[in-house]
Amino acid sequence: MGTPEQPEPGRITSLGCLYGECASGINHELAVIGRRALIGGALALPVAAWAGQARRVAALNWEGVAEFVSRAQELSIHVKTRVEPFVPRARSETWLIGRDPRDVRTLIVEGDKGWMERGGARTPLPAAQGHHENQQYAIYGFLVMAAQRKDSGKGLRLNRADCWPFEYDAADGRVTAATYTVDAPDGNGSIAETIRCSDWRDVSGLSWPHKLVIEQRPSTGAGNSIFSLTLDTMTAEFA
Repeated sequence: MGTPEQPEPGRITSLGCLYGECASGINHELAVIGRRALIGGALALPVAAWAGQARRVAALNWEGVAEFVSRAQELSIHVKTRVEPFVPRARSETWLIGRDPRDVRTLIVEGDKGWMERGGARTPLPAAQGHHENQQYAIYGFLVMAAQRKDSGKGLRLNRADCWPFEYDAADGRVTAATYTVDAPDGNGSIAETIRCSDWRDVSGLSWPHKLVIEQRPSTGAGNSIFSLTLDTMTAEFA
């Protein structure tokens, strides 16, 4: 698998950055619509209204396999991740399947800032990518809130001030499908995402999907990509 010659604007993803492309992303074609227009509509449920419940979950920890397929490359990697969804803070260690696990590459996110680590060297993320990663990891916070609300229905919506709206269908709090948008990691447009969750299991009283598939569609038209995550182990920490 060769290294792509030049990353296409608005499509680059976290895995692509770590393993050859450049920055990070999973995005949705709502870029041409203003955020205020999106926030209006049925069942707009602000995160603040559910913070008391959602903050019971202090952190999520998982290990599994992630796969990323784009026009430029295909990746299969081991993933070990810890997310504190309402800080927000995340640390994700990855290494290519079939390679020495000591060749680990780490993505660290603290709010709108982030870093990449490899071989003991830490490199700050560009500002646009740090902001993008913050929005991307917010998905897990939205899933926590949906699970705790135990909503059923279609077109439900959660909002967070620094994120695009998270619109979803759910049955008893289990999100079956969602649409979401993140700002592109290179600052060029946005990325529309369709998220599908399955293989729900109980994790210390929290219902959690052990299979996520995210289709990414850049507003730049640079080409779609698909990210999938299959969890082998999962734990939740409660405040």
